[in-house]
Amino acid sequence: MPLWVSPGLVWLARNDALGDQLFVRTFERDERAFVAKFVLPGMAVVDVGANAGLYTIIAAKRVGPSGSVIAFEPSPRELGQLRTHLRLNHCANVTIEEVALGDASGHGDLLIVEGHETGCNSFHLADGDAAGTRPLSVAVRTLDDYYRQGRLPRVDFIKMDIEGAELSALRGASRVFRDLRPALLCEIVEERTAPWHYRGLDIIELVRSWDYEWFGFGSGGRLEPVSVAQERFSGNFVAFPRNRSPRSG
Repeated sequence: MPLWVSPGLVWLARNDALGDQLFVRTFERDERAFVAKFVLPGMAVVDVGANAGLYTIIAAKRVGPSGSVIAFEPSPRELGQLRTHLRLNHCANVTIEEVALGDASGHGDLLIVEGHETGCNSFHLADGDAAGTRPLSVAVRTLDDYYRQGRLPRVDFIKMDIEGAELSALRGASRVFRDLRPALLCEIVEERTAPWHYRGLDIIELVRSWDYEWFGFGSGGRLEPVSVAQERFSGNFVAFPRNRSPRSG
């Protein structure tokens, strides 16, 4: 069943957690509002962990024909849903890359989650979460590879939600962040990072080392500074180059 999802896109409802949350209008409302406001016509956007395409489509509609979106998604099931949603929403400015991102090129066994909690595919899951999954060998690349090959001449905004692989993918994108200075929307959830044997704070510190400043979502979608003294993280956070953060005007 098609749904109209804010901010003005068509979504096919399925029996999964994301569809349920979109139906009752509870899924990442502040984050979607931020992206719809921050992303402007002509921008270049990278969606890492595009899944079925929610943020890809929001970005594609915002950047318009003068902008571009690259969507990274390695799972064939989600790729099929992504392509369907792009077609339904008439998005012709999106390039799909059927690979995962990490800190080195190669291959890995992606655990495809079956059942209601689709979209939680990961290379490492907690023991209880790994039940009901099937492994799939997928290609892994680094974002810096794309940059060195001239396939990322410009990046203004990166959204990243890859179920614990964020630290690895960010390590493989250090030149992109140091040279191109994109803003970043990143999921940081301790329950996802634990099977990878790192803390959410490790992501915070890595990106801060590139002279970035982190913010979380407060009430009404307001951005609030993130304290580096915080011990645990659970949610989506935004990082800006320090001279372009909201506090610098």
